[in-house]
Formats: sequence, structure tokens, C-alpha cells
Amino acid sequence: MRAEWGLHWRDEREMEYRLYKYLYETLVTTKFNYYRGNIQRSKIVCEGIQEAREDILRVFTHQTVVADILTRQADKRCFRKHRTQS
Repeated sequence: MRAEWGLHWRDEREMEYRLYKYLYETLVTTKFNYYRGNIQRSKIVCEGIQEAREDILRVFTHQTVVADILTRQADKRCFRKHRTQS
């Protein structure tokens, strides 16, 4: 039957080699692309976490200033409200 198709042992062997080479290269390329995508997503997530950490630290460093402003504004507001009611 091989003779009918015109395939010889060397042709078969070469086809098999090319097929395995193609499959190997495809798998390696596919896995490489998956890994590269995962690394890229990981970097983006790490950058987001770093930005969130900096924002939280900024909030904590300004917490006393913000609390002071809110307290002053709340006192003024209550004073105005009571003044208009009396």
C-alpha cells in the first residue's frame, strides 16, 4: 500500500520528523505565549497593588489633617445651625 502512494521509508520518516518538529515548535510557542501573558498580567497586578499601597499610605499620612478639617467644619456647621434655630 505504501508503494501505491509513492511513499518510501525515508519519506515517511521525514514526514514524521517534520510533524513532530512542527508539533514541538507549536507547543513550545503556545506555552511560551501563555507564560509571557501570565508574567505580563502578574506585572500589571503587582503595579496595581503597589499603587493601592501608596494610596493607602497617603491616606494614613493625611488622616490627622483630614480629621482636623472635618472636625472644624462640623463645629462651624453645628454652630450655624443652632444660631439660625434660636
